Amino acid sequence: MVDELLSRAQVGTVPVLTAGSLKGLQVVLPDLREQQLMAGALSEVGLQMEIQHRILARLDAVRQGLFTQMLGDEFPGTPLSRPTGALPERRAPRTRRTNRMS
Repeated sequence: MVDELLSRAQVGTVPVLTAGSLKGLQVVLPDLREQQLMAGALSEVGLQMEIQHRILARLDAVRQGLFTQMLGDEFPGTPLSRPTGALPERRAPRTRRTNRMS
């Protein structure tokens, strides 16, 4: 098959196949039942891929949510999205103690 295909290519630096050169080329196909089985299998694989893509999208959203939650929504250039209301009371900063010996 490959030899027949290459024999139809126009000779040059890069072999070129045109639609006209492919018209007489015979293509061997499996019988209809096998084609239907292959189409069904490929369809099932496509469905499983779509499910996996959705799972990955959800996991990515969870990851981003966890990351945001851990950092407290404080990203440069984004507004704070903390709940409004009373903030917890904060302690005064500790001062440095020095030992004075007189």
